[in-house]
Amino acid sequence: MQLIQGLEAIEYPQKGSVVTIGNFDGFHLGHRQLVQKTVQEGRILGLKSIVLTFFPHPMQVLKSQETFFRLFDEEDQVHVLTDLGIEALVIQPFTIDFSKLSPQVFIRDYL
Repeated sequence: MQLIQGLEAIEYPQKGSVVTIGNFDGFHLGHRQLVQKTVQEGRILGLKSIVLTFFPHPMQVLKSQETFFRLFDEEDQVHVLTDLGIEALVIQPFTIDFSKLSPQVFIRDYL
């Protein structure tokens, strides 16, 4: 699995991809099904399957005064996602400025 540190590090042009977005600090059955569906759709369409996640966890940035515990660390994420067949993991730095992006800007400029 390819590990990409930040959306800016993605090499272009890309012919497209199938992306699922989430924190994935744990992998319950719903998470696993979502990731498996991403892999399946990527294979059907002949596109790369990608998970986009954030570090640090958004709760650590937005509610820094509260204690936050991750269920899985980054190494655990990589192992599970590799086992599930994801081709690339993009770890986007999460900052206050990034959190202020509108959905339209996020989709247009990042996805």
